Order: sequence, then structure tokens, then C-alpha cells
Amino acid sequence: MKTKAMFLHKLPEMKTLDCEIEKVVNLSTSEYAAFYQQLLGNYDFIIENDGIMGMKDGTAHCILVMSEELDEGILVNSSGCGFARSVSYFPNVSAYLQSQDQVLKKEEQKTAPQIIVQPKPQPVVQAVKVDMVIPALVAYGEKVQKYLDECIVNALDGHDDQGTYEFSYAELRDGFDGGGLDKDVFTAMLQARPEVVDMDVSGDDIGVVLSMEAIQEHADSKLRVLTIDEVVIMHAKHTLWRYGVGGLQADFTGCRLSGLDLHEMCFDGADFRGTLIENCDLRNVQANSADFRGSRFMNCAMDYFTAEDADFSDAKFVECDIAGGRLADSKFQRTLVMDSDLTNADLTDADVKTIDIQDTETQGVELKGTVFAEAEEEPTAEMQMGGM
Repeated sequence: MKTKAMFLHKLPEMKTLDCEIEKVVNLSTSEYAAFYQQLLGNYDFIIENDGIMGMKDGTAHCILVMSEELDEGILVNSSGCGFARSVSYFPNVSAYLQSQDQVLKKEEQKTAPQIIVQPKPQPVVQAVKVDMVIPALVAYGEKVQKYLDECIVNALDGHDDQGTYEFSYAELRDGFDGGGLDKDVFTAMLQARPEVVDMDVSGDDIGVVLSMEAIQEHADSKLRVLTIDEVVIMHAKHTLWRYGVGGLQADFTGCRLSGLDLHEMCFDGADFRGTLIENCDLRNVQANSADFRGSRFMNCAMDYFTAEDADFSDAKFVECDIAGGRLADSKFQRTLVMDSDLTNADLTDADVKTIDIQDTETQGVELKGTVFAEAEEEPTAEMQMGGM
């Protein structure tokens, strides 16, 4: 026989309270899971029923919070507070409620006149002995939440190209320290996670679809964050490398530059592949012949940014000011430029066959000799980019 229970470590004696359930509150599975893992929050169903809860003549008057899809519940006594001040885990709740309903039906048959049909009252559960075990319940919820965090990280690390990942409940159960992982509770908590946009449960398999934002944020969290001091040292070594007197070529691959003042630095020939550059001052920065493939520029000041003969394939510019930028002879294959400013930028002889420009200022862009996709004649800036 299997059930679930809360165990308190080295309890000297079993102490119970008489408990009268005044009301049954049914929640959806996701709502129950949220309450289960955050018991001390403020909930409307507790505030609305606060008047019927409390201690009276040694009896704890409480409400039973449950979900019809789960065979368990939580007894709550707010004791005049707006949150679940005292709680007790209640397993196998459906069988208990069914037995109480049968008792009430028998009582009605004994007391009600045969010629009168009495309306069926709401079940009122009689006194029951329970243990008030809030420390153990909270500990269990925290344990499941911590395990769920680990599972989400595994999904973010192992998802396929469509952002999908499949869990095996058997493996999840085996990996849960101490056992006792409830599948219904786990899936409800999993579905409530912001990283999960869709879920499908089929037998032992639990498939999830992860949000692209969560995937990107997780990938960014693995990038090496550079400080301004580290970048200054790299710049000094790169300068020596450029002049052929030792030093070391600047390699920013897999790095994150955030909120740094780099204006007027020179990184000609540097490697910026896959670099995240956000909220940085790149005004008058020089990066000719640099490799920016797969890099991302987010909310950067880039006035008069010079990167001629550079490779920006698969790069992204979002909310960047690149006015007056000198980008001649550079590659912009599958490059995204969105919510930015390219006013008076020089794209002479640049490859922009597959560039995607959205909601970006393009007045005065120099396009002489620029390579466009399937163009019979060289278009003007107004023809190609105007109104974007």
C-alpha cells in the first residue's frame, strides 16, 4: 500500500488537535501547486474565509484546500491572519470526503420526513485528528522546488533546435533525493514555470516547449563577463599585436561586455564571434577587419563606429545609434538591424543581400556599389531602405 505523509525528525511524542473543516476550497491544479510551494503568500480564498478559521475550545476550525485532480489537500488555519499561518498535509482526501458524504446521507435518511425531499447540503466534515506540520510541509515544498530548478537547467542545456525537451518520470523519480516525488504535483509546478510555454504528458513521458527568451537568457548566463580593467588590458596587448611587437590578438568569443566605456579604442582584426555587447559606449571605436559573426549589439552608442571589411553575418543590432558609422566593404548576411539609427552611415560596397532592417532610421545612407539581393540596378537609399 502506498500513500504520502509528513515525517518530523525525532518527535518526542505525537501531539494532535481536534480539527473541524468548515469549508472545502477547490483550486485548479496550477493554483494548488502555486499555493503548495508558497504557503506564506496572501491568497484571496484565505482572506475571504478568515472569519471561519481559528481555535475555539481546543478545536482548530479550518478550511481544506485541495484540487479535484489530486488526491491530497492542505488543512489551513489562518488564526486571524491573511495567510496560511498553520497548515497540515492531508493525504487520500477523496476517500475521506466520500466517507463523510455517505455519513451525511445516512443522517438525512434518519431525520428527514419521508414525504419531504430535502436539498442536499454541502458536506460538513466532522472533527478529525491531524498533526500541524508546517515545518515539514514547507521543507518538502522547498525540496521539490529546488529539484525543479535543476530539471529546468537540464532542459535549457539539452533542448533541441525547436526548444523542446522530454523528461522521463521514472528518471525524475529516481533522481529525487529520498524518493516520494508526486508526478501530478511535479507536472503542475513544471507547467507553472515561466520558462515553459507548452507541455504534453503522455504516460511516463513529460514533454515541454521552452520559451526562446528563457533559452537565450540561459545561454547568456554562461558567457564570460568582462570588467573594464580586463578589457583595457586586452586592448593594450592587442595594440602590441597590431604593431607586430608581441602582445596578443583580442579574443572576445563567448564573452559579455555590459555597461563598459570603450569609446575611441581600436580593435582592428579582433575576434568578437558570439559576443554580447550591451549598454556599451562604442563611439568612434575602430574595428576594421574584425570578426563579429553571431555577435549581438544591444542598446549601444555607436556614433561613427568604424568597422570596414568586417564580417557581421548573423549579427544583431537592437536599439543602437550607428549614425555616421563607416561600414564599407563589410558583410551583413542574415544580419538584423532593429529599432536603430543608421543615419548617414557608409555602406559602400557592402554585402547586404540578406540584411533585415526594421523600424530603423536610414536617411543619407551611402550605398554606392552595395550588393543587394536580385537587383537589376543599384537602388538608392530611399528605394532600398526608406520607410523602414
